[in-house]
Amino acid sequence: MALIAILFLSIGVFTGCHTHSAGLALWSVVLAVLVLGRCAALIYTVKKHGYGTLEGKIEKVHDIPAVGVCMVTLVLRDGQKTKLLLGTQRRFRTGAMYRFYFSWKEERADGGSRLDAGTGNSIYLGCEECGN
Repeated sequence: MALIAILFLSIGVFTGCHTHSAGLALWSVVLAVLVLGRCAALIYTVKKHGYGTLEGKIEKVHDIPAVGVCMVTLVLRDGQKTKLLLGTQRRFRTGAMYRFYFSWKEERADGGSRLDAGTGNSIYLGCEECGN
C-alpha cells in the first residue's frame, strides 16, 4: 500500500508540475495521504492485536448481484458452519482453505473475545488462501 501511495505521489506531482496543473498535484497528494492513512490504520490494528480470524474450507459461494455481495458458507476446523456476507470484488474457490481477518472496535457486552459479526462491531479486513 505504501508503494501505491508513493506511486500516486510521484507520478501525480511530476505530471502536475510538467503540465503546470496545481490541481493534479494536489489530488495526487490527497490520494497518497489517504492510502498512507489506511496503511497506518492497518498497522495500528495489528500492533494492538485488535483482530480475529476465521479459518476454514469454503463449502459454497452464492452471489447476490442485486445487492453486490456474495454469501460464503465456511466450514471451520471444528466442523461448525458459518456464513459470511462479503463484497464481490474477491473470488473464492470452493473447497479451498481460507483465513478471514476481522477487526472490532469494542469488547462484546458479555465480555467474550470470540468474533461475533452479529453485533455489528466487526470490520472485514481481508482474507488469504492458506494450505490444508
